[in-house]
Formats: sequence, structure tokens, C-alpha cells
Amino acid sequence: MIKEITESIAILDQITIVISAFSMVFSFLVWLKLRKQKAFDSQRIQIRVVVPGSDKYIALWSKPERKHLTRAEVLGLIGLIPRNSKENYKLAYLNARAFFQQLAEVQDNADNSLLLIECTEAELQQFNLDKVKKQCEYSGL
Repeated sequence: MIKEITESIAILDQITIVISAFSMVFSFLVWLKLRKQKAFDSQRIQIRVVVPGSDKYIALWSKPERKHLTRAEVLGLIGLIPRNSKENYKLAYLNARAFFQQLAEVQDNADNSLLLIECTEAELQQFNLDKVKKQCEYSGL
């Protein structure tokens, strides 16, 4: 009887070792995946307000992490661009399907780290371009 118990304990010991080995490998794989996800989520995204077909753009000084890149975050950051009046800015592109598609693309694709917000020349004029030149990266203004 003691021999049977000893054999049973030896078998259970071997099963425990195998299960522990699988658990260790699984834990390591989960750790690698989480590490990769954290690196992806922490990538900084450049946001530019651009006039299509020209070299004019305003690059926002703040580059949010990919995990924080939401419509609300983008609207808030654009709101930090100095304006000529106290009124809220108006950019038609922010309500277009193309904006939401591009936002989703930037959120999901590691190869894309640039969000372009299209505006017309008239929409660009609502911003105080003299102050923009002191605070933001720009081109063609």
C-alpha cells in the first residue's frame, strides 16, 4: 500500500512539473504580447491641420499617445490652436466620414503615426497665424 501511494505521488509530481512548465511558457507568451501592446499604445501620433493641394499645414505641438487618440482628444488639441476670435473653431472635415475612417486607421495601424485634418483656406484663416508661427510647427503660412 505504501508503495502504491509513493508511485501515485511520483506520478502526481511529474504531472505537476509538466503543468508548471506549460504555465511558465504561457505566462512568458502573455508577457511578450502585453509588452508589444504597450509599445504600440505608447506610440506618439502627430496631428496636422492641412489645406489639401497646398503645402500649408499646422502641426500641433502635442503628440498624444495612440491609446489616447480619440475624437474628443483631437478636438481638444485643435482647440488649443490660437484663434482670431473667441468663437469655437469650425472644421467641416471633423464631421465627415473620412475623418472617422482615418482616425480608426491611425488608432489600429502601427505603420501610420500621422493624422491629417483637412481644412479649406477660409477655415485656416480662423486661426491666428502669427501666434501659430510662434507656438506650432507649420509650413506655407
